[in-house]
Amino acid sequence: MLWPRPRPLRTSLSSLGHALLAVAHFACTTPAPVVAPPPVAAPAPPAPPPPLVPAPAELPDPAPLAVIFHRELEVAVTALAVERPPFAAAVTRDAVWMHEARGWHEEKLPRAAQGGLMAVFYGRDERVRVVGGRDRESGSYLRWEPEGGFRAAPHELGKLAALPRPLVSVLGTADPEIVCQPGDTCLVKRRTGWRFLDAPADLRWVTLGEGVGWAIAGKQLLRLGDRWESVGPPGEWRVADALFATGDRAWVVETTAQRVHTFDGVRWQTVASPVERPRALWGPRGDALWLAGEGGLGFFDGQVWRRVADAPAPFSAVAGRGEGEVWVGGDRGLFRIDPRR
Repeated sequence: MLWPRPRPLRTSLSSLGHALLAVAHFACTTPAPVVAPPPVAAPAPPAPPPPLVPAPAELPDPAPLAVIFHRELEVAVTALAVERPPFAAAVTRDAVWMHEARGWHEEKLPRAAQGGLMAVFYGRDERVRVVGGRDRESGSYLRWEPEGGFRAAPHELGKLAALPRPLVSVLGTADPEIVCQPGDTCLVKRRTGWRFLDAPADLRWVTLGEGVGWAIAGKQLLRLGDRWESVGPPGEWRVADALFATGDRAWVVETTAQRVHTFDGVRWQTVASPVERPRALWGPRGDALWLAGEGGLGFFDGQVWRRVADAPAPFSAVAGRGEGEVWVGGDRGLFRIDPRR
C-alpha cells in the first residue's frame, strides 16, 4: 500500500511567518483607544452677598411735655426755696419775696448783699436765710426777723462767723445743715449737735439728698461721713455749675458745655442737656427730674429727657414740694406748674 507523500515543512512555516507579521503590522498601525480623564466637578458658583441691612432710622425727639404755668410773681428771680405750704421764697437782685399764710410780701436785702450771687433757704424755725456774696472776698449770712428784716446771724455759724469770704452751704428743715468755708472748715449742724470738718480748698457745692450730704471739690464728688470721702472716679466737667442728689445718686449741671453728668453709684454718665445753658436741677426722685435753663425747661422720666412746651424761659432756679408741685424762676418771673397737667 502506498501512502501520500508529505508536503515540505518549509512551506508551512513560511505561511505561519507571514501570518504573524500581518498581525504584528496591524497591532503597530492600529491606534490605541483614548481613555477620557475622569470628569472634574465644576466650581460652585459664588455665594450671593448678604442682603443689605438698612441703617436704623434716627428716633424722633420725644414729644414735648405740656404743662400749665401759673405766674406767682412778675419780678426777675435768681434763686428760690420751697418748704411745706404755705412757705416759699424767691430772691431778686435787691430783695427777697416771701410767701406765708397772708400771701406774698417783699423784704429788702442790705445794700452789701444786693446784686450778689445769693442762695436762699428756710431754717428749722421756718425763717428765711440768705447766704452768698458779691465777690470772692466778701460774703453774707443773713437771717430774716419779722421785726427787723434781714440781719447778720453770727451765732448760727460758730467759728465760721469770723471768716469773711462767701460760704458754701445747704440749709433747711432736713438733717443735717451744712455750712462751709472752702479751704478752711465745714460746720455740720445736726439736731443731736454740731461738729466741724476740714473743707477742701476747691469746694464749690454742697447739697443734701435724702439725709446724705454731698459736695463737689474740683472734679471730685464727695460724700459726707465722719469726713468728706471721695466717691467714684473724677467727673468730666470743666466747671460744676450746680449739684443735685437723691439717695445714692448725684447729678452735676454744666452750663457752658450744656451737659448733664449723672453718677449712678459706680460711674459717671454724660448726656447733652435738653435745654440750652442749663442752670439748675431738682426732682422728688431720680426718675422725675426737672432741669431749668436759659433755653427752657426739661423733664427726665428715668429713660429720656423731654422739653417742656411753651416754657416762659429763661430760667435760673427750680424747686418743688414733691411730684405734684414744681416752681421755676427766671427773668420773666416766678411760676408754679402742675406737672400732671
